[in-house]
Amino acid sequence: MDRCNELCTKEATGQCVLCAALAERDRFIGWWLQGGFLREGVRAMQPSVSRVGEAHKAVVWRAIAALWHQGQFEVLEEVMAPTSVYHTSHTVEDGGREVHGSDGVRRVVAAWRSAFPDLRFTLEDLLVEGDKVVARWTCRGTHQGVFRGMAPTGKRVTFTGMTLYRMAQGKIVEQWTEEDGVSLCQQLGFPSA
Repeated sequence: MDRCNELCTKEATGQCVLCAALAERDRFIGWWLQGGFLREGVRAMQPSVSRVGEAHKAVVWRAIAALWHQGQFEVLEEVMAPTSVYHTSHTVEDGGREVHGSDGVRRVVAAWRSAFPDLRFTLEDLLVEGDKVVARWTCRGTHQGVFRGMAPTGKRVTFTGMTLYRMAQGKIVEQWTEEDGVSLCQQLGFPSA
């Protein structure tokens, strides 16, 4: 297009606002037809989604490293909502239950750390989808304290599990853990295993 209309100022000034607007419109229409508009919109959203996912992963890793590995219970308020619920298939005290709030989680972690002071989780996978984080892990430790009524055996154990975390406002509000308690009990030599 040489001139947009009879009032075009392109010849006199070298530029015309209307010509520029029409050219931009044509570029936008071409881009839209090729799917670029949608692609760019999704691309523009991805960094914020990615940042949220990375933030969720960081909170989960902080909870594992600070609480389970180091026993830093002061981190509880930072990583867990006060009304959090922890659903587990296997605890130190009994065969599985719900634990509510920071105090409940503190008791569970302290009991595990007392029985297995060198307890360490290796994250095999850590996936984020929306407000959920899934961790597939391997846990290792040495039985050096009372565990479910059994005196310390000094045995080194390895067991696996998965935990699904639900996040809200940057904190863990709910989690579900399924671990291989049968394998753990067999390694320790529990009579019922």
